[in-house]
Amino acid sequence: MQLEEDLPLTDEEPKVRDWDYAPTAVDWPVFRSTLSHAKAHGTLPSSYDSFDHMNKNVEVGVNEEVKAGWKRKFAELKVKWCIVDGFVLYWDKVSFVVVVRRRRCS
Repeated sequence: MQLEEDLPLTDEEPKVRDWDYAPTAVDWPVFRSTLSHAKAHGTLPSSYDSFDHMNKNVEVGVNEEVKAGWKRKFAELKVKWCIVDGFVLYWDKVSFVVVVRRRRCS
């Protein structure tokens, strides 16, 4: 897990931790391993630790009928989605290849 004290400080005052500095903002080996596990098993590994509680989560309010319809359609297709969010994620070429690689369906 990435520790806050491992992040570099910003150049400008006041000096704060730079969460957007790509080389240290993400623990890349752990991230790659998590992506690989998600692709192979369709779930996040049990060791996955989220910082989502630190973000402001706003209820979007999707209609329950619409949500149920999409769940049903995706279940029929046997499709699992893993949404990866964040501009820093494009910095790591290895992770980028894992994220965008697609399998050809026949």
